[in-house]
Amino acid sequence: MISRVLRWLALVALSTLLAACSLPTGTKSPGELGRLFTSTVPGTWSCQVKRDGIDSRMIKQFNPDGSARGVLLIKKKTNGVSFVLPEIPFTSRWRVVGDVVETYDIKTRASGPYKASDVIRDTLLSVSTDRIVSRSVDTGRIEILTRLKSER
Repeated sequence: MISRVLRWLALVALSTLLAACSLPTGTKSPGELGRLFTSTVPGTWSCQVKRDGIDSRMIKQFNPDGSARGVLLIKKKTNGVSFVLPEIPFTSRWRVVGDVVETYDIKTRASGPYKASDVIRDTLLSVSTDRIVSRSVDTGRIEILTRLKSER
């Protein structure tokens, strides 16, 4: 009788331990990162991407009302020569759906890669007061936003 109880307790303990090990640490409930993003993001952020000889930096000010404005800074390096393109100012709107940030109504004075009808979707991976990490729904690329130091 005692051995059956001990076996049963060991089985319960083992299954609990295995279940706990399979859970990722820091798991958030659905929409929690989105709510955290909405309360954290107002302010000015920067993102830098280096790919295929192009170094681009975005500086973007997010407003609590869902509007945003910013500038794209692009430098291209070809055959050891760097070309700095003129700044490209832009405005956009943003909203959060669950844990996905949607950027829409994108407007620039220069013809660029975005049309006003485009919607950019990024799944939030982590949110802190100084750093936001997301993954593009379309491309799978990781984007890291860092709060500009002057915003602290």
